[in-house]
Amino acid sequence: MKKIPIDIVLLPPDDIMDLCINLSERAYHRGENQFLRSKTDRLPHISIMMGCLHEEDKNEVINLLETVLKDLTPLQLILTSQNTNGGLDIKKTKELTGLQEKLIENINPLLHQDCELTDLLEDEFDKTSRLWVNDFVEISTGEKFNPHITTHNTREENIKLPINFLANRVALCHMGDHGTCKKILWETNLKNN
Repeated sequence: MKKIPIDIVLLPPDDIMDLCINLSERAYHRGENQFLRSKTDRLPHISIMMGCLHEEDKNEVINLLETVLKDLTPLQLILTSQNTNGGLDIKKTKELTGLQEKLIENINPLLHQDCELTDLLEDEFDKTSRLWVNDFVEISTGEKFNPHITTHNTREENIKLPINFLANRVALCHMGDHGTCKKILWETNLKNN
């Protein structure tokens, strides 16, 4: 049975993607980041829920995602600050936490906690490799939910914050090392009603 470490994410619009890719690239060239990000590989994203998907449940999870998300409209989000862990913090809103609660209620029962590092979409790993998916719901949801976009850039880059943006894409991604979204398995655009 094939196991897929997944991340259900909001993908930011192009201008926010470009900002995050640029911050990540600068950190990479300073030696602070081992990955370059792009719009097709290691995408900038906002993790809503992670888990371990068994291959035979993939279509059922996608069908449930379509059902859960069909009436959801784009989310108005705000980048509030750059954190010292190398990310851009996002204001936690009722809509964002509501989305996470819906996904946990509907999708989490089909997920497992038995993924291993070798299930990540990577060719090699290093001593800092970590698998986030198996305990994400326990340690990163509800009151512990900390919405952000990781750039691995820990230095102030004179970003003019806050930045408001509209998130209208939700994706199911196969995860790579260090919580990256390596490959989009499925995605949808949220529609204005």
